Amino acid sequence: DGLPDARRMDPLKNNKVKLGESGVRNLFKNHANLPLEESMDAAWQDLMDYCCSKASDDMLLLGLEIPTAEKAP
Repeated sequence: DGLPDARRMDPLKNNKVKLGESGVRNLFKNHANLPLEESMDAAWQDLMDYCCSKASDDMLLLGLEIPTAEKAP
């Protein structure tokens, strides 16, 4: 519930289309090369663009960075 339920209007079919789980995965794949904060900001902006900044449900986006051996302090 939340992000996958984001909807946009399909003008050709005149109905609302859900982003879905695959759409959510694509939001993050598109920005996987960015640092976490930038990736989250870009994914959120893409989500808002998808639903024309009109969220149909409450949404929460949480990022968690797990350091790899190369990045560990």
